[in-house]
Amino acid sequence: MTDFPSAITAYTPETLCGQGGYGAVWRVRDAVGSYCALKIVYKNSLADWQQEFNGLTAYKSKVSPHPNLIRIFHIENCPDFFWYTMECADNLNKEGPYLPDTLSHRIKHSVSLDPIQLAEIFGQLAAGLEHLHHAGLIHRDIKPENIIFSGGIPKFGDIGLVSLNTLSDNLAGTQCFIPPEYLTGRERKLKQDIDLYALGKTLYCAFSGQEPEQYPLVPAAVLRDPRWRRINQIVKAMCAEDPRRRMSSIPEMIAALGEISVQPAARPSFFGQLSRVFHWIWTILVIALILFLLSWLCVILLVHWRFMKIDSRQDPVPARFVPPVKKKTVQPAAPAALPPKPPLTPVPAKTSPTSSSSRKQSAMKPEHKPAGENKILPKPSPVISPVKRPVSLVSRKEPQIQSAKKLSRRSYREVQEHVCDAILENEFLKPVLPDAGDIFPQDVIIDSFYEHEKSGTVYIFRIPSREIRGRIRISHIGAITIRGLGYFYVKDKKIQFPKRK
Repeated sequence: MTDFPSAITAYTPETLCGQGGYGAVWRVRDAVGSYCALKIVYKNSLADWQQEFNGLTAYKSKVSPHPNLIRIFHIENCPDFFWYTMECADNLNKEGPYLPDTLSHRIKHSVSLDPIQLAEIFGQLAAGLEHLHHAGLIHRDIKPENIIFSGGIPKFGDIGLVSLNTLSDNLAGTQCFIPPEYLTGRERKLKQDIDLYALGKTLYCAFSGQEPEQYPLVPAAVLRDPRWRRINQIVKAMCAEDPRRRMSSIPEMIAALGEISVQPAARPSFFGQLSRVFHWIWTILVIALILFLLSWLCVILLVHWRFMKIDSRQDPVPARFVPPVKKKTVQPAAPAALPPKPPLTPVPAKTSPTSSSSRKQSAMKPEHKPAGENKILPKPSPVISPVKRPVSLVSRKEPQIQSAKKLSRRSYREVQEHVCDAILENEFLKPVLPDAGDIFPQDVIIDSFYEHEKSGTVYIFRIPSREIRGRIRISHIGAITIRGLGYFYVKDKKIQFPKRK
């Protein structure tokens, strides 16, 4: 199949651009020296070759010329194959072998496309697709590989799958560019909105640089530009999973892309440049202030160290010698031996005045005690109980929560954007909420806010459609907006916000 058929004599083959199971595409030259593309389709390799042949003839007869649709010059049916010639893409390699200029090549080789250029390219493609739909045809195979640049103008190429049929029994095309309702069998009739869905997926690959299987993931660095965020919103509207929420009008897409082409005209203004200058000035001032404080701290520590060194050099005061006190140990005296008591004898009961007086005198005399019983015992030392510190009765000041109705519309919108950006930039959110890219600022509801005890304002928010609730702290230093640490819950699972300026 790689050999050029000898039955085709009107063209001279130059370069084999590509080949597959169904046929091959050649870059050929006609008799006058003009270049064009020639596609060969072998009938034994394609069961429904008749449908493709009928689609080509319908395209050539029904579609009037349009700058964004490829032109077909000639169609011929042979016994084993059929072939047709069409416009070829520009040659990117001016001095070497032929290298076609396609949108797929620009995406893979990171050809820089700003939002304005991308909006203009897809606005022209949408106009060409609308012209094709007005003729009653469906392309069915829109993808970056099938968009070529001829004379610098974007055009839909490879219209081999163009069809008039409305039944999806012969569903063709690349799977990643087909709406999910056709893949699952919920939709049985082919409609023209299948091309609009594929064009949205192609726009996603062009502005994000990702493969179509990775939709809707977009690098955070791309979404920092508000124009890229607007293109991302257009892509989500064109590729929504629910057909009822999907953008199905080509004029609506053209109008949305036209707003991006007009919007940047007023952005590179004097005030935009001035805000960037103030941002750098504030950054430099903050760094200078930190360095100044650190230098003063170093000076204070150095002076303190010098004074400590001078004090340590002074002569110490001579110490006085105090002889140690020898402690005398007192041995307790042994108790004296008492004489044996005489036996008790009965005394006659006679009373006399003298006996009573002598009895009183003996009571007045001190009683004799043996040595050792007069020792004075030391008093026990008092027990000092630990002093308990009084418990502070000053409670922590509770924040005064205020309703979000007190916020201005501009402040409310800025907080919504900060919350949406923080969720999109959080890498820990991907396994918990894979469709986080579908969250828009208008989905965020701010319930209340309060002033933080140290710095900034804490906003309490929720996103009912994703079962998300949490809070975020935002502070402003001049023209700098600092988003502080916060957290939120996704279906009762706590996730921390990243801290970012």
